[in-house]
Amino acid sequence: MSLIRDRIIESAVRHFIEKGYAATSIQDISDDCGIAKGSLYKYFSSKEELFKEIHKSRQQLLDDQLEGILTEVGLTPREVFVRETEVTLEFFLTNKFIMQEIKELIKTKKEMAPFFLQMRMRLLDHHRKSLIRLLGEQITPHIWDIVTVYGGIIKEFNFLMIFENKPLRIRDIALFTVGRLEEMAAGILAKQETPILTDALMCDMVDNGLEGKRVSVEEQRSQLLDALLAIIKELAITGSRRAQLVDAALALAEEFARDQPKVVIIQALLSLLQQEHELSSLTLQLEKYVRKLKNDRECSAPC
Repeated sequence: MSLIRDRIIESAVRHFIEKGYAATSIQDISDDCGIAKGSLYKYFSSKEELFKEIHKSRQQLLDDQLEGILTEVGLTPREVFVRETEVTLEFFLTNKFIMQEIKELIKTKKEMAPFFLQMRMRLLDHHRKSLIRLLGEQITPHIWDIVTVYGGIIKEFNFLMIFENKPLRIRDIALFTVGRLEEMAAGILAKQETPILTDALMCDMVDNGLEGKRVSVEEQRSQLLDALLAIIKELAITGSRRAQLVDAALALAEEFARDQPKVVIIQALLSLLQQEHELSSLTLQLEKYVRKLKNDRECSAPC
């Protein structure tokens, strides 16, 4: 049975690479394997399940490779992280067909989003642990900022190699990346920078993501409102203006919490808060919840 299962996976990988996920049918794969379509369904209930299994097995291979690096004798923390970065880049390059399909699948197959979220959070959490090993425990308060920068660098180099076919050397990218992270960490510590991404902001996202769940809309909104109040308290404004903004933020939280929030009231409060430039990025993020309220009501309205 396992031989047939392995053959199905190998055939699916080949078809997904050659034709793309959307253009490949279960019939294509079963014909290629020389088995009946019904027999294939004994192993995988759908094409989506087959794709998930491929991604899961590839992810496990990456996990095993990363764990293996930690057991190599004689490597310094820097050498370990360089190797981990090389292996991560090689993984994305080798499995580029997966990377190319995931974004589209999340759009068209919403039920697959939790699975991909879980895989992403596992890698993010691994980056966090690896970067602390590289940079030392003293960087822990800033670790999520550095993880984000690291992820951005990897993402852009991946894009250039996968989608633009740029002839880049993975070893060079890994060494360059580690050097920049070390410089950034040293600068952050020397200047005693304030972290942007704190544990309070990130841990619930990662913890939920590892279980394949997203932070709820209510929790996300609550975090934004808490951040709004925190910034208001630090603004260089008069006491009366501060009191006005605090009242507006509290009224906004209260209105959002109602069973039937009034969009016109929320928009008026956001307009008042947007008058302070320092609050504009948060109010813009809160506006998406206004759009969601409108969309939900339009969808539920009778034709």
